[in-house]
Amino acid sequence: HAIAAAIRGEVFPLWATCVGIHDLVQVATGKVYAQFLTRTFADNLALPLHFEAKSRLLFDEDLFPGSQMLRHWLEDNAITFHHHQW
Repeated sequence: HAIAAAIRGEVFPLWATCVGIHDLVQVATGKVYAQFLTRTFADNLALPLHFEAKSRLLFDEDLFPGSQMLRHWLEDNAITFHHHQW
């Protein structure tokens, strides 16, 4: 459904956490983890997120009321938990 919506130009955000994000990238690109991930070690690390300019639509207040507040929380505070090796 998400791919069909994207082809039609519709916004259809997907939520994925941890390995789910890796799985979505693998399905979308056909690449395996080692082709798009870099080995890294994050042990109980909290960081702010940095969004690309093209993610603006995801935080469009008309489409998703309250999303700008969420974006600012995620960008301005070290509240995202990281614990991974990839």
